[in-house]
Amino acid sequence: MTTSEQPAKKKRAQKYRIEWENDYPWLECVRDNEYKANCTICRRVFSVCHGGVCDIKQHASGDNHKRSERLRAQEGAMSRFLVRQTTPEADMVTAAELAHVYHTVNHNLSYNSSDCGLKLCHRTLSDSNIVKKMSCGRTKAEALVTEVLAPKAVQEVINKLKSAENPRPFSIQTDASNKGNRKMFPLAVQFFTAESGVMNKLIDFVENPDESAEGIVTTIRSSLGNLGLTLDHVSAFSADNTNVNYGIHNSVFSKLKSSNSDLLRGNCHAHIVHNTIKYALDQLSVDIENVVLKVYSFFSISAKRRESLKEFCAFCDVEFHEVMRHVVTRWLSLNPAISRLLQNWTALKSCFISMGVDCPRHLQTLLKLTSNAAGVEDDEPDLVEVYLLFCNNILTLFEEVVKKLERNDTTSADLYAIMHSFLTKLSQRRDEGFYGYLTKQKLQRLSPSDADVARQEFTAFLNTAITYIKKWFNFSEDNWLFHLQPLSLTSGRISYDGMEKIIEQLHLVSRQNISMDMLYDECVTANNILKHLTEHDDWVSKGTAEKWMAVLQAADLPNILAVVSFVLSIPSSTGMPRTWVRKTDRGVDASLLKRAAEEVRKGKSVRAVAKSHGICHATLNRYWQKYKELKDQGSRDLPRVGYYSPHQVFTREQEETLSQYISQAADIYYGLTPREVRKFAYELVVEFNIQHPQTWDEKKMVGPDWFSSFMKRNPRLSVRSPQATSLSRATSFNRANVELFFSRLGEVIDKNGFDGSDIWYVDETGVTTVQAPSRVVARQGMKQVGAMTSGERGTLVSVAYAVQALGNTIPSFFVFPRKNFKDHFVQSGPLGSAGSANSSGWMQEEDFLSFLVHFVKHTKGSPERKVLLLLDNHSSHIPHLCESCGFLQRPCNILLTFPPHCSHKLQPLDRSVFGPFKRMVNSASDDWMRGNPGKTMSIYDIPGIVRIALPTAATQKNIWPYNCKIFQDCDFAPSQVTDRPDPSGALQQNSSPSHLPPGSSPAHLPPGSSPPYLPPGSSPAHLPPGSSPAHLPPDSSPPYLSPGSSPPYLSPGSSPPYLPPGSSPAHLPPSSSPPYLPTGSSPAHLPPGSSPAHLPPGSSPPYLPTSSSPAHLPPGSSPPYLPTGSSPAHLPPGSSPPYLPPDSSPAHLPPDSSPATHAVHLHSDEMPSTSGSIVGQSFSPSLIRPFPKAGPRKETGRGRKKRRSEILTDTPVKLALEECLCMEPFRNSRSKKVWVKCVLCSFWAHQACTPGLTNFICHHCDSD
Repeated sequence: MTTSEQPAKKKRAQKYRIEWENDYPWLECVRDNEYKANCTICRRVFSVCHGGVCDIKQHASGDNHKRSERLRAQEGAMSRFLVRQTTPEADMVTAAELAHVYHTVNHNLSYNSSDCGLKLCHRTLSDSNIVKKMSCGRTKAEALVTEVLAPKAVQEVINKLKSAENPRPFSIQTDASNKGNRKMFPLAVQFFTAESGVMNKLIDFVENPDESAEGIVTTIRSSLGNLGLTLDHVSAFSADNTNVNYGIHNSVFSKLKSSNSDLLRGNCHAHIVHNTIKYALDQLSVDIENVVLKVYSFFSISAKRRESLKEFCAFCDVEFHEVMRHVVTRWLSLNPAISRLLQNWTALKSCFISMGVDCPRHLQTLLKLTSNAAGVEDDEPDLVEVYLLFCNNILTLFEEVVKKLERNDTTSADLYAIMHSFLTKLSQRRDEGFYGYLTKQKLQRLSPSDADVARQEFTAFLNTAITYIKKWFNFSEDNWLFHLQPLSLTSGRISYDGMEKIIEQLHLVSRQNISMDMLYDECVTANNILKHLTEHDDWVSKGTAEKWMAVLQAADLPNILAVVSFVLSIPSSTGMPRTWVRKTDRGVDASLLKRAAEEVRKGKSVRAVAKSHGICHATLNRYWQKYKELKDQGSRDLPRVGYYSPHQVFTREQEETLSQYISQAADIYYGLTPREVRKFAYELVVEFNIQHPQTWDEKKMVGPDWFSSFMKRNPRLSVRSPQATSLSRATSFNRANVELFFSRLGEVIDKNGFDGSDIWYVDETGVTTVQAPSRVVARQGMKQVGAMTSGERGTLVSVAYAVQALGNTIPSFFVFPRKNFKDHFVQSGPLGSAGSANSSGWMQEEDFLSFLVHFVKHTKGSPERKVLLLLDNHSSHIPHLCESCGFLQRPCNILLTFPPHCSHKLQPLDRSVFGPFKRMVNSASDDWMRGNPGKTMSIYDIPGIVRIALPTAATQKNIWPYNCKIFQDCDFAPSQVTDRPDPSGALQQNSSPSHLPPGSSPAHLPPGSSPPYLPPGSSPAHLPPGSSPAHLPPDSSPPYLSPGSSPPYLSPGSSPPYLPPGSSPAHLPPSSSPPYLPTGSSPAHLPPGSSPAHLPPGSSPPYLPTSSSPAHLPPGSSPPYLPTGSSPAHLPPGSSPPYLPPDSSPAHLPPDSSPATHAVHLHSDEMPSTSGSIVGQSFSPSLIRPFPKAGPRKETGRGRKKRRSEILTDTPVKLALEECLCMEPFRNSRSKKVWVKCVLCSFWAHQACTPGLTNFICHHCDSD
């Protein structure tokens, strides 16, 4: 090589690139080698490392690749069945195809519709790679069902039946089914499990043209053998009551019994009832079935005849109902068809009579239309109508029995009771000659000869029915179904003797390996379980299988489970289940049809509108004709769409009204249990004369089927477990109390500019040394699982919390059940915790004062940064606040109380803190017990547990941010029960008193304040102009300080409100409050110059006792409170009279504005009356059962003073106290001046003004 030649460049190996797949969709990468590519068409792997795209083009131009493309195009979908290498995406595609096919089968769709739906998915979900690769046509879908889904479902059933320890008993059911010219035999099994209840599963579907007994038995044995099952564990054989199935010789049952001698006969009892109708109808001279069929055929083939019938319905003032078709092989369709004929009977008869000779002869013969029928009145009964009424009445009884037998929850334990009840009803009707109320009325109007013939035939009908039922059902005690009745659990207990008889009758000792000794112990355990289960309201409405599921899931009862599994595996009927599940959604929505009809009304064609909305043009045309007819009549109703229940007892509007009533009853905390709803519904149908099943009259309540259907039709209702709420809480939480609280809360927030960091809530809760254990994982089937606790009953420690609106807290405050508190009690608690002690461990007045000191220490409020404390209106917080005046007088502390008995709704700690806190405490207590095995938890360990639980419990909620509209009307509904007039309300309105000087009125009281109190026998004194109780703050009243309470440190600005007997208030300074004058004193006993008549302007009138004499109020004064026995002052026109309690002389007094006595006035004429008949009135459940309403309030003046929400820092505690000797107001008292209290009258005095005795008695009390 010369120096001028350049060296050749080395070729670099090409790697597979993803972007090549955009141009060559049949290309895919090889997982283990990035230098090769795979062709999905010809299934060949080739190298791309040398030429890259050139290698791909070379492969695509090859003969093998082109041949594979041609074959792929010719084979079409068949090539997709070829086995290929699986990938994660391929697995997802397979799963999607299986899900698509399962949806098709589960909803009973055709394979053609499945193929069409998949094509639609390809178009609408074109961006999905999985949907793109899904290919599931009719052939493949059928293969997936037969080869994948069906075997898997059958295998799951077989696994449940073939238990290794104890094979589960099961029954087999079969019946012939025609599919074109092929005879198919389905094979179904029924068995019971404690987890799922009674299960009915199809395990095989075999084609067999041989309908002989030998052919059916061969099919059954072959199918069971292929699945690995034998006849040894088959409990019963169920099929139609034909000779081939249950004949004496060479029947299917006899041949199967030869292999299993204990096999039971589970024939279809619903089929017995159906055949009873067939044979009994032959006793009637009127061919009822033929009448129904011929009338339907006459009108179904001609639209003109149908329109003619509608015209006769309008002429006879009868609502038109479509004539229904009766299917001869379906006996349940006969009674609905008869009901439709009776609804249209007047119009039908008139229509046929008007036709004259044009009426078909067979109809004239069937309906017994005479030649002179034109002169017969429309309401005159005829013989055919009487027979139809009888059949309608009696067939309703047959329908109810068949529906009971075909229910999903009906078991073999219920069969004997159902059939025996049915026979009893038929026998009673025959013996008493009862053929229905309407039938009886019509028979009385027939001729005596016709009526006698009809009665004889009706009796023959019942005799034939009773004879046939007795022939095919054994009602004696020899029937093994008779001994299964104890398993229905209707008595609420399990009898060992009953279980013993069942085992003996069915020979279960050897078949199910039952231990009779252990069975007795299990019966005792099961009865204990039943005692708790039967207390639930929904226990009666449950089926037998559902009841046994609850019992067997509560404890391990193997012997009882063996008996129950065998008995409940016996089928009650081979009929279709009662509960029908809709498989398609082919119905058209009513709103869509309405919009389409409006477009047609505007001039568009029916077909064009139907095509644009995706509706069948025939459906739209039918709706349009009805819609146009209603619009032409000026009606606002819309045509009915879809199916509806013609036998539904209540209409949709009536059920909506009943649903609203039930909801409102629950809102006011007087909800109805399911049993009460059933009784109430029966009362409604009776009072409003609504047609209902006769079985409701037996138990005086509606059936459980109606209740379950009613709940399904009203999904907003559900059965809930209510939380116990006291009457005080339900009464006190009313709108007036809550609005008063929020108004005062808003007033305080606006006045002081508070935000979330300035608002604190305080409340206490109890923590015990015995926790509620948490759920643990344990061995399944154990009767009881235990957890270790410190004792049977714990010792309580109260824990007080102050939580900020933003979620912050101060250290906890503990109250221990000890005489004296020691600091080491809270050594393990949260940092900074404090506490106190008393004998009970509950928060008391002294403990709360200690907590207030603890609160002030940690919140550090200041006049510039005030603190708002919200607390409960409880006696441990309120009564001795005068002893905490040092706390109240601090300008940085503002106290606001919740309304009494409203903390369950308003207190944030109760709503959102204490619940999580208790759960965290229980969890921490469990951890403590595990960490300290063998050690007992004491009250001194509780602070350490609280330290762990508290941080996760305190959260921000409720009061902040401020929202006064947080409660809805339904929250206040319970208070409506006690929303009644106050006794004083009778003394309120329309008074016109006289003899008061002009200008005297209570107008000088501040807003919301109450006039002063006058005891029994007192009367208002002469007050100078301008004197009024103006210094009482809004909504306040002077506090009463009981004897024996400790003297507080009082801040300046207050004066004592009470003067003992013989005290002289002397000359009160301006703005001072007058004293309280006790019983037995009078203004005459006051020293000169101290009469209440000479009170300075601005002072408040005193409390005048019983012996005080009445006097006139001067101008400008305010009338006081006049209690029982006092004589009111004469009031001039236009002035407001004082408040008088019951039995006082004036008849009309102003209403009390207190929220605690808020009421509305109810008069007797406003209350609904339940006497007399209400038929014809609008449907209203409250007419039958009015909502609960409390009676009038008791007329008594005794009892505690009602509390309400107060701003404690603005109450007279700071203003009304006054020294009883030197009369210095508390507001003017120097800081830390010592006050003492009289042990008799509880009035206060300066310690410097007293003789210095240990037990101080003021000179007012000592003067007596």
